[in-house]
Amino acid sequence: FQTVTRHEGTIARLDPCGSGHKLLVLFGAPVQHIDDPLQSIQAARELLALSSPSVSTRIGLASGPLFCGEVGADWRREYTVMGDPVNLAARLMASAASGSILFDTRMRERLSPNIGSVPHTMHLKGIDHATVAHEFDGLRGVSDISSGDSPLIGYGSELSQLRDFCKFDYAQRGR
Repeated sequence: FQTVTRHEGTIARLDPCGSGHKLLVLFGAPVQHIDDPLQSIQAARELLALSSPSVSTRIGLASGPLFCGEVGADWRREYTVMGDPVNLAARLMASAASGSILFDTRMRERLSPNIGSVPHTMHLKGIDHATVAHEFDGLRGVSDISSGDSPLIGYGSELSQLRDFCKFDYAQRGR
């Protein structure tokens, strides 16, 4: 829960099932952030790092328009999301190998090129056409966010400018 919260996600549902638990985490609902795709990848990586050999952790991520809001009777309402991206994320999770992250093409398009992935054509349950899923396979050209070197991922020149700005000595400027 701390990992999800730190990356500005919202836990919508925790479902126990026969083989473990399913966690539905939202990024961009109810509050949207410009870096939601990046935050979801970072949270997914951290969640995988928390798992142990005795726990099979598989993650599916999808992006797109959906319904979000309160549903249910007046006496029992819940905030939830419904739509194709929710179903696609569940199908990707079900198809992912243990210890891996799969995400859809729409999300791939919203991520920096520094987020490495390998595309796979898959036939997912309940989807009548082949789907391209992207398997996360690391970071390219930036320091690893889990190394403590930097909590940021970005294009090399922008990240360098930001680091230079952060080194600015305000004490010398009388601030």
